[in-house]
Amino acid sequence: MSMKRTILPICMALLLCVSCLLPHAALADGAPSFSLAVTGGTLKTGSEFKVTLTGNDVADLFANEVRLTYDSAKLQFKGAVGAGKGYDIEPIVQDNAITLAHTMVGAIPGVSGTATLYTLTFKAIAAGKTAVVFQHIKTVNSKLESVEIDVNANLSVDIAAADNPPAGGGGNGSDNGGGNGNGNGNGNNNGNSGGDDGKLQPDSGTESANNSHTAMFSLGTDKWASELQNAKEDEDGNRVVRVDLADVPDAQAYALKLPPSFFTDGTGKVRIEIVTPFGRVTLRTDMFPAGSLPQGEITISIGKADAGKLNLTDAANHTIAGHPVIELQLLADGKNIAWSNLDAPVAVSIPYTPSAAELNDPEHLTVRYVDGSGNAVPVYDGRYNETQGSMTFTTTHFSTYAVAFVNKTFNDLGTVDWARKQIEVLAAKGIVNGVSEQQFAPSRQVTRAEFITMLMRTLGLDTKADKNADTQFADAVPGSFYDDALSAAKALGIAKGIDGARFYPSKKITRQDMMVMTARALEAAGILDRSDRQADLNGFSDRASIASYAADDIASLVSKGLVAGSGGMIRPLANTTRAETAVLMYRIYGLS
Repeated sequence: MSMKRTILPICMALLLCVSCLLPHAALADGAPSFSLAVTGGTLKTGSEFKVTLTGNDVADLFANEVRLTYDSAKLQFKGAVGAGKGYDIEPIVQDNAITLAHTMVGAIPGVSGTATLYTLTFKAIAAGKTAVVFQHIKTVNSKLESVEIDVNANLSVDIAAADNPPAGGGGNGSDNGGGNGNGNGNGNNNGNSGGDDGKLQPDSGTESANNSHTAMFSLGTDKWASELQNAKEDEDGNRVVRVDLADVPDAQAYALKLPPSFFTDGTGKVRIEIVTPFGRVTLRTDMFPAGSLPQGEITISIGKADAGKLNLTDAANHTIAGHPVIELQLLADGKNIAWSNLDAPVAVSIPYTPSAAELNDPEHLTVRYVDGSGNAVPVYDGRYNETQGSMTFTTTHFSTYAVAFVNKTFNDLGTVDWARKQIEVLAAKGIVNGVSEQQFAPSRQVTRAEFITMLMRTLGLDTKADKNADTQFADAVPGSFYDDALSAAKALGIAKGIDGARFYPSKKITRQDMMVMTARALEAAGILDRSDRQADLNGFSDRASIASYAADDIASLVSKGLVAGSGGMIRPLANTTRAETAVLMYRIYGLS
């Protein structure tokens, strides 16, 4: 994920999350209203037109997040630009829904009065009557107080066929009204190789291997060279070759023999995307560290796993029952390789159609790794991608993986309904845990160990370093819930301890330490450049309370709009509750 595409979503995530942690502003008399209007003259198929979103009687509007819907059968969304000073996130488009967000930066008042919030561009692709609907807005003022408004403003659009007389333009829609939504998807258009349908054909039908039917395929050196030469670059500058394997009846696994030249690229910027009926896997050419490439022919296998033969624990069986289970293997001359590389994550996608009940709570769909003892271990970034119709995740080791639907709640969330959803979703994914099976303790102040664990898991950094004596703090408890995350945090320079040797995991974390570790973690994840500091802290009345070690990192977050403070104060020594931290992590997780 590129820094350019990621920093603004994270900026909005943190800003809108902080607004959740403060009192919500009440709608007063003369509450704002919102409207849509179309410009661009007569609308015909093939023409582009603009829709403006305007706020009337807004007061101190510092940031906002809006959701609109449109008819993708008649309209093609081309883009959107926010008005005024500050930053926009890249529009999030899923099916017929668009989510936009914008924030101002610094210790300045928000916009008041009448203001154009966004200008959206659409292309008319089919004739007929349709509409753009402004469903919801969340507004945040400069004190980070938020209000959510259900708008439901309907803009009618009448599109004429290009070769017919115009049937008229569009109307204006207005109303009051809020909510948010997001979605994301990914993919690429790189070419593949093979038969008449573009798919690679099997070597010699299906052969029996290890008592399962495995369809064998080969990608020769010449074919690889040709495909690589024509490969397109993805958003991060990686050349990606896509290879679709033909469907083989009764196959229980699909195995592709990789050419030796695949592993000789020295740039680390080449990928191969292997697509099978059971799943999609994207490998890096640098998946083996220098000097560790096994001798022999290297093959990757993607197959169905028989859950009945996995010796699952009762808990694991309950978690994954009735869901797809796949096995990923890497072989050298037909022998399984215990591959693992923290520096070369593999992207995996498992086709999946959720049940009606699961579609009601798709964020509770997740992925579990089945370990050698039959436990179902959470894969923190496993999530359902509605656009692809699949479960997606990344892994640094090949093993057995299962789709799971997890409903996890706690009986003490009644006082934090504003955080219930976020806590339950993150608990389903294993990112947060309760203080017991039934208790979350949402109002308890978060400890340093709890915070670093949530942060590292949310950003997928918890296993990004090998554990050794140099990555252990003297007061860390081996085997504790935070052990892996804290070890990785020390190795990556995210956690440096209070006195160098000790971390004080049970101590309540201060806001300034939260900001310092967040800045370091965002940099480790490739999201933030901590050296890019253009803001100072003079705008905060309590700047003298900021520790010297934290000042630069807080300044970098302020410079990027990640921290705005509250009431002109940064509150560096204040603490945060477990519920508030969960909301913050949910926002980062959903937009990262």
